[in-house]
Amino acid sequence: DYVLHEAGVRGSADLLRRQENGLIVIEDATYTSCEPGLNTWQLKTNEIKLDQNSGFATIKNARLDVAGLPIFYFPYGKFPISDRRSSGLLFPSISNDDDNGIDFSLPIYLNLAPNYDATITPRYLQHRGTALEAKFRHLSSWSHTEVSAGYLGNDKGGNRRDNLLNPSEPLPNQGDDRYIARLQHSGNFSKAWSSYLDINDVSDKAYFFDFGSLTDEEISPTYLKRIGRLGYQTDHWKYILEAQDYQSITYGIESLYQLKSRLSIKGNYHFDNDVTLEINNQQSEFSHHSNSQVSGGRTRLNYNIGLDKRSGWGYLRPKIGLQHLAYQLNGFVSGSENSPITSVLDPEITTPFVSLDTGLKYEKMNGLFKKYKQTLEPRLFYINSNYRNQSHLPDFDTQEMMPSFSGLFNADRFTGGDRISDDHRLTLGLSTSYINKHTGQEKLRASIAQAVYFDDRKVTLLQTVNAPTNLVRKKSDIAFELGLRINNNWRFNNEVIYNHSHKKIEKGTANLYYRNNEDKIFNVGYRYSRLETANPAIVTAAEKIDQLDLSFSLPMGRNFNWLGRWHHDFSNNRELELFTGFEYNNCCWRAGLIL
Repeated sequence: DYVLHEAGVRGSADLLRRQENGLIVIEDATYTSCEPGLNTWQLKTNEIKLDQNSGFATIKNARLDVAGLPIFYFPYGKFPISDRRSSGLLFPSISNDDDNGIDFSLPIYLNLAPNYDATITPRYLQHRGTALEAKFRHLSSWSHTEVSAGYLGNDKGGNRRDNLLNPSEPLPNQGDDRYIARLQHSGNFSKAWSSYLDINDVSDKAYFFDFGSLTDEEISPTYLKRIGRLGYQTDHWKYILEAQDYQSITYGIESLYQLKSRLSIKGNYHFDNDVTLEINNQQSEFSHHSNSQVSGGRTRLNYNIGLDKRSGWGYLRPKIGLQHLAYQLNGFVSGSENSPITSVLDPEITTPFVSLDTGLKYEKMNGLFKKYKQTLEPRLFYINSNYRNQSHLPDFDTQEMMPSFSGLFNADRFTGGDRISDDHRLTLGLSTSYINKHTGQEKLRASIAQAVYFDDRKVTLLQTVNAPTNLVRKKSDIAFELGLRINNNWRFNNEVIYNHSHKKIEKGTANLYYRNNEDKIFNVGYRYSRLETANPAIVTAAEKIDQLDLSFSLPMGRNFNWLGRWHHDFSNNRELELFTGFEYNNCCWRAGLIL
């Protein structure tokens, strides 16, 4: 009998010898990583050679037994007995469904060098054909790069004849060459220079529905992104040159604008007297795949000077600045029938703003809970940005921000660069927390905030000069956040956006988490949203949410776990995800059954 403690393997043999070079040769042997007394799986082989210097073992004429039953025969094999990498076959994958039939793939790993490797995966799909997947990874002192691709030539179309009105018609994509490709790169080739690439391409919109992702990457269900960025940074300045495009992979979804180029120059100074100076310059060029859409350039400037005073009692950050937005368009922005807009070819607006963000922090030892320190943090945020008519401006990349607690303390209510907010508001917030004075762990944190508007908001993404009803309210929704660590096992988070005018909750989330030292896990989450939007006619699915999400993993003894998830969408009365199953896991093997 032999045991190799470092490798975590054991077995028995008729003959075992150690050669002068340290190679261990075992003849007529068994080999397993299971604990003594448990032979769930083992290899029975004529010869095993264990090279602890290289970290690999080779076998000849081996048979794999599982629970005493012969499963597989290996005439020759090589596998690691340490965490070192080696070229060879990885575990295959096999599945079956009505459309593709039997789906079998066998990854081949190539350890080309210490800093780069590749994986080649032939894939057989019964009703589609034979595909080939590949992934190459490279790591250097200044960059990380991955290239992945998948290709299926002359698609047979799948097994979908029953879905056709005329079975003699060709199947969708039958005879087409299907492919996917992706390049990911991030680099930092000096302290100042940085680079980033994420480029994706797919042959057709139905690709992911038919095959999933051949390259095993997480993919957005709506768009494939293509981004390139080059940056240079000094102590006070940051220069970024970037381009961005998206490929739509969902039917019925309009194409987004292509960002042909964007040059951003940002300066940030913090002087010894706590005076700050921010200089943001941005020049962007946009185009669209449709000639009916306006395109052209956009200049966005934002200069401000302020004070950043921080201490143990709180902080004080006043700012005064100027924002400028100008376009160099290749067409005109059309207005609606009810509010025709007189467009100019090169529109521009300029507006000043003043803001103040300040907060205080009070602390005291709590008399009721003696081991906790209580904090009280009032916060005040004021912004005054003058109104300028922007109904004649295009919308290249801008969206209105969803209501949130943090959004009430933002100077802008838009993401993107096509609108300048006309806010004149004061946001009042209050936060309190309980902190363990011995461990520093936060037991509870609760925050509430609301904004008061001194003027109606008129700027929207719509081509209209009339403000929607939700922008004429004098007070914002009330935002509430709560984080509670009930004990070492239980945690609770909650966020609520309450519309006091209509006496209803517009948006809310609640999450309860449980985990103990025995890996018992239980999660329950609820999401709700019925937002009042600037344009009710284009309310998206993301703004109508009513979902419950339950998941758990419970140890059942003897290395068994019971797990499951129920994610239900009440708005559309559908199951987003529903499964349950069992998992067995010990030191030498693992198996699961999911339904």
